[in-house]
Amino acid sequence: MRPTDRRWRAALVGVGAALLLAAAPLTLRAQARRDPPPPRPPRDSAMAVDTRAMEAMGPMMGEWMTSMMQPMLVALARPETVDRLATFTRGYHEALVAKDFTREEALRIVAAHGIPRPQPGH
Repeated sequence: MRPTDRRWRAALVGVGAALLLAAAPLTLRAQARRDPPPPRPPRDSAMAVDTRAMEAMGPMMGEWMTSMMQPMLVALARPETVDRLATFTRGYHEALVAKDFTREEALRIVAAHGIPRPQPGH
């Protein structure tokens, strides 16, 4: 191999490497245009903030409901409470019958209402 052939080959390799390096960003840009990333929701959108707030409140709301239900269930389990509820239910049924509801209508009304519970604002 002659010295000029080696130089020629080295120059060709250098030019080829430069072309590859120059073409790499163009190839990457072309691929990026073909495969755009999926759109992301804005981080500070109102919906994202509301969702994060609701997710944070979930466990707290569960604890709150448990703390509200626990004393009520304890009270309803007492024999004297059950006795009072039975007396109330019987009285409610008899009062409906006394107001000219049929026994079946009165039973449906009493069954639909279940046990009396506190109403908000009363």
